[in-house]
Amino acid sequence: LSTSLNRNIARDFAEPAKYLSDETSVIFSMNIDSHNCKCPFIVVGNLGFYQTLEQEVLFSMGTVFLIENVKKTSTDQWEVQLTLTDNTVDNLAHYTAKVRKQIHSSHLLISLVKLMDEMGQYKMIDVFADIFAEDDIIHQHPERLAEMQHAMGTAYLSAGNKNKALEFLENSLTTYLKFVPADYSSPSPTYNNIGSVYLSKKNHKKALEYQQKALDCQLKASDPNLNSIATYSMNMGTIHESLGQYNEALVHLQRSLQLQKQYLGEDDPALSLTYDVIARICYEKQEFERAGMPRLEMRKIFPWIAFVF
Repeated sequence: LSTSLNRNIARDFAEPAKYLSDETSVIFSMNIDSHNCKCPFIVVGNLGFYQTLEQEVLFSMGTVFLIENVKKTSTDQWEVQLTLTDNTVDNLAHYTAKVRKQIHSSHLLISLVKLMDEMGQYKMIDVFADIFAEDDIIHQHPERLAEMQHAMGTAYLSAGNKNKALEFLENSLTTYLKFVPADYSSPSPTYNNIGSVYLSKKNHKKALEYQQKALDCQLKASDPNLNSIATYSMNMGTIHESLGQYNEALVHLQRSLQLQKQYLGEDDPALSLTYDVIARICYEKQEFERAGMPRLEMRKIFPWIAFVF
């Protein structure tokens, strides 16, 4: 992160954006306590081509700021006031570890696509697709190729481009099926996401077909993932519900609930969603007494949550 000690220089860099319809002019004003900073920074104003003209300060990767205030200046620019934080803050460390785990992959480009998807910033998605198309190294490794195709398809799905999503996800599945054994679980997320694309297209039959394949892939795997099985069961249950197939929906949702209890524990708040869907389906079936049971169970476990029934 490169900055300047001179506000006028920062303003000069931000000024042109005021006249662009698709950009916003923003100045970041940073408050630094050098006695409480574990991320190193250095004043490099006497180095480089411009030397003292820019009075540049260079911050290291991983530097994190808290947003203290946002205001609009008299010159029609936005100013965001930031304060450097101690990067050992527990919540920040937890979130960083979570994101790092989510975007971890076998190739930097795949991690960048996953990070873009995590941030919901899709302006560069077509650029990443072009870079991927020209990257011979990724295409030479089937495992890496399938992973990249899946990441691109997932990102396009999140961005709302269903056709591109389906194209990449189907290519990913084709690549996976060329090298994975029958008892391997790797293709299951791709089956699941293809099902999600078809669901977004209102093709419930194809959505159920691929969700079932995702579920079967995990059930037959030598290392089944309980979380994935519960998720796919939940997905199938909600699709059956939308089709009015309540008995089939309850079978899948009850399986999902039992698995969630195993890996989350019986008092995890995440269970409340599954309980609620089960109760809703029982209500739709006009089984009112049965519909009340999941909500009573929720009230016992989560007394602080308010329910309307």
